[in-house]
Amino acid sequence: MTQPPTNPLKSVQSAIPKSQTMKINALPEEARAYCEQVSQIFERRRQHKLLWRYEVGEILAAASSNLDKQADKKPSLRSIADNLVRYFAEVVAVPNRTLSDCLRLVRTFGPERYQRLVESEGITWPHVLYLLNVNGEKLRTEMETKLIAERWGAERLKAEIRARLENQRRGTGRKLKAPESLNHALNQLTSSADKFTRQMTETWFGDRFDIATEIESLTPSKTSVRTPDQIRASVTALKSLIAAAQMGIRKLKPLAKGGLAKPQDRQASVAKTRQRTVKPETMPRSSI
Repeated sequence: MTQPPTNPLKSVQSAIPKSQTMKINALPEEARAYCEQVSQIFERRRQHKLLWRYEVGEILAAASSNLDKQADKKPSLRSIADNLVRYFAEVVAVPNRTLSDCLRLVRTFGPERYQRLVESEGITWPHVLYLLNVNGEKLRTEMETKLIAERWGAERLKAEIRARLENQRRGTGRKLKAPESLNHALNQLTSSADKFTRQMTETWFGDRFDIATEIESLTPSKTSVRTPDQIRASVTALKSLIAAAQMGIRKLKPLAKGGLAKPQDRQASVAKTRQRTVKPETMPRSSI
């Protein structure tokens, strides 16, 4: 039987937040030791909430990797290998999202990096969740650095991330310019298709976040009345996208197989098209 990984993280049990140390020192000397003990208990409790999730995530990551390899030789394991979070969540009676977040945590933060985060003053699980949901390592690292240095609360972090994403959307939400040439148009088409494919496989249905998993983990109390309508709207939009992509494929695929017309054929086709589009009043009168 494969042994689960040993959790390399440790709880700094003697640590007391600096902001509390000054307040404790302001208390009468007779009361300080008792308050220090209370502060340490709450600090250990805070760290424990962060540490156990990483430990679970490491076990899930190891299980996912090992079962995936074994499923190649033993096909009956493929179902559980591909749906590990759902199977385990059902057994231990927790929401899918709880285990999914644990797995995302390990795949996003290395042990040393996460240890620094755990040891930072005031970091809570909501802080970590907001960082996990950031799309892009550069922005995540920047927010993480400022969070630790400036001791942001969870709501401040959420607001800062939202503001940065809004600025990014305003900067990248412009329409594509009209193609200046055939080469330009083909490059636009390829680049846009590649970008959307990455968003589908990495952003919306990836390892760090999966829309389907999020929906499955919703409890009735957390499900908005608009959620079913939003899901249907997304499905409709994706179907429209498929139809548009299929139209493009139908038009381009024959040309990619050597179906390009000869120069003289193209000229004749262009002339015929122009003739069809000439307005009636500009047509030369018959000599009859």
